[in-house]
Amino acid sequence: MRTVQKLFLVVALSLLTIRPASAPFIPTTLSDLMAAKNLKCTFTSAIGINPAKPWPTTKSIAVKEVLRFDHIDHQKGTARLIAAVNIPGSPDEESTDVVVSANSAGIYFTEVAQMVTTVTFVFAEQDGNGRFKVASSRYFQSPLPAPGVIGMVAPSQEYGTCEGWK
Repeated sequence: MRTVQKLFLVVALSLLTIRPASAPFIPTTLSDLMAAKNLKCTFTSAIGINPAKPWPTTKSIAVKEVLRFDHIDHQKGTARLIAAVNIPGSPDEESTDVVVSANSAGIYFTEVAQMVTTVTFVFAEQDGNGRFKVASSRYFQSPLPAPGVIGMVAPSQEYGTCEGWK
């Protein structure tokens, strides 16, 4: 009986490795992601609190935001975040140091500023185009009520993909 169970297990595991010839093979290894010293993340959709509705009503929106992480150093746990700034009179881009950590699911970057904390998680899983999936959660708290915002907190989450860049 044990021999039959072992044989069944071997056959079942073998079947898991078979895929149709038309299916792309997408490596999902953490080592590919960990080898990147620079990542460019492009976000295309977001979910945030809808300021026109009672808390915690959310709304989905399309976005076009790019975050770049460079000088990623896993030994030191540091990286630099370069982000576009959409404020008239400000520089086109600003950079700040962030903390970088990793686990078996991917790499995450943490930025803590005066009024905002952002955690960007790059998953060790790729989409059909070979880009790593990413989600970025932002927690904003205004010291004063902002126009169009009910209350003083405005959490949001953005979704997109990341790829290595030079």
